[in-house]
Amino acid sequence: MSLQHLTLAAKTAVITTVTVLAASCNKPSVPTDAIVSVGPASLTETELRAAMPNGLPAADSAAFAESYISTWISNRLVTEVALKNLPDTREIDRMVNEYRRNLIMWEYIRLKTAEDPSLAASPDSVKSYFEAHKHEFTTSEPMVKGIFVKIPSASDKITDIKKLLRTPADPDKLEKAILRDTQIAYDYFGDRWVSWSQIKAIWPVGTTEIKPQTGMRYEAESAGSIHMLLLSEVLPAGSQMPAEVAAPLITRRIEARNRAEIERRLRADMRTTATADGTIRFHTSGK
Repeated sequence: MSLQHLTLAAKTAVITTVTVLAASCNKPSVPTDAIVSVGPASLTETELRAAMPNGLPAADSAAFAESYISTWISNRLVTEVALKNLPDTREIDRMVNEYRRNLIMWEYIRLKTAEDPSLAASPDSVKSYFEAHKHEFTTSEPMVKGIFVKIPSASDKITDIKKLLRTPADPDKLEKAILRDTQIAYDYFGDRWVSWSQIKAIWPVGTTEIKPQTGMRYEAESAGSIHMLLLSEVLPAGSQMPAEVAAPLITRRIEARNRAEIERRLRADMRTTATADGTIRFHTSGK
């Protein structure tokens, strides 16, 4: 984006601000792609491009640029005035430096932790953890296995689909029946557990609420489509969580524990090295 593409209001804001500042300040050197300067600070075209969301239409891009430039000018003006009028900014400077040090420290620790091979939770460690802590993992809502089909109400395949969607269902025959029919939505989850809230999210709003029961087939029509659900297995809320459902939770626990251990080890090694090479020096009080 270049300055000529900005709206008239944005151009006016830029020109007015630059004119006012030029009358009161020595002109500092500015980047070649600068759009506007406030005191020694400049907003560049590169920075504006980086801040702008991708895919905006031309009109929205111009509006975003106008708003961003106006806000940038306002914030810089307040900062310039504040720097001249605050009696003491040493505490602010200390906080900024401390924040910067913390950012650098945590980014370094993050990078060192991520590249440490001991961070990852192995399948064996996840399995062992589950066996030792089964009582900690229970379902907070029903979990189900089954099949979901959404088919246009006018489809000539409805009768066949209903015949096939019975217990025990034949996923292969169902898949062949809807093969290459892009108007039919089909999801087979008979080989994995799905939370009941996920099912409710795809079930038509406003229809009678259904309660999960093993072997039951449910049907509802809404907005020109028939929704069908067959439940082959149901695990009630409060049941012991299946190992495959608990695995992601366990993985996060183990990796958090490993991450803390890696950080502890990293800090200890740094301290040992720094003490040995004299980087750390303790001083007797008064000397």
